[in-house]
Amino acid sequence: MKRFTLVLCVLLCVTLTACSGPIDLLAPFKILPIWGQKMEETREDSATAMPDCSGWTKQEVEEYFGERGYTVGFTYQPSDSIQKDTVIMQGVEVGAPLQQDTILVFILSQGVTECPYAYSQKLLLTVAKGATRGTMQLQNWQDGGWQTKYTCAATVGKNGAGTNYGEGKGVTPVGVFKLGVILCQTPPAGNWPYRTVSTDTCIVDDTASPLYNTIQNKADLPAGTHVDT
Repeated sequence: MKRFTLVLCVLLCVTLTACSGPIDLLAPFKILPIWGQKMEETREDSATAMPDCSGWTKQEVEEYFGERGYTVGFTYQPSDSIQKDTVIMQGVEVGAPLQQDTILVFILSQGVTECPYAYSQKLLLTVAKGATRGTMQLQNWQDGGWQTKYTCAATVGKNGAGTNYGEGKGVTPVGVFKLGVILCQTPPAGNWPYRTVSTDTCIVDDTASPLYNTIQNKADLPAGTHVDT
C-alpha cells in the first residue's frame, strides 16, 4: 500500500513539473478507464439541444425523442394548408438545451375539419334545473369546432326546462330544434326568413283550434280563440 501511494505521488509530481500550461490536478486519474467513460457520458448529455421539428410527422417525433428517453405530448388545431399529423409548432424553441425530465409538447395539424352537422350555426341555451333564467350563446362552426359569437341572458318557461312539457305546463322542452322564422319589428340584415310583428301579433295556444301553434293576428281570429301574445 505504501509503495502504491509513493508511485502515485511520484506520478503526480512528474505531471506537475512537466506541465508548462495550466495545471490539471486530476490528469493522472483520467488514465483510468472508468473516469474516461463517465466524462464522455456527461459531455453527451450536456450537448443535447432542441432540433427544428417543423414539418416532422407525429411518428418521426415519437421515434426521435422516444429513442432518447424524452416524454412527448400532442395537441391539435385545424389547418387548411398543413397535412394532418404534421408539426405546426413546438413548445421548446430550436437550440434550447434539453434535460431528461423535460416534457416536450407539439402542436400538430388536424387537417381540414368539415362540419359534421347539417347546420353550421346554432343557439345554445343553458339553464340550471328548475331555474327560469339561463344563458344563450350564438355559435358558428369554425376552424373545426363551435365558436361562440354572442352571449346573452334568456328566459325559459315558468317551471324551467325539462322533458315533461306540454300545453299549459310552463316547461320549455329540452332537445335540439330547428329554428323557424325570426319575429321582429325591424327586418334583420342578411337573407333571414322573418315576420314583422306588432301588438296584434299572437300565437294560438288553443288546442281545439285548427290554427293551434301558428302565428296569427288577433283581429283575424274567431271570437273566443285563446292566444298568447
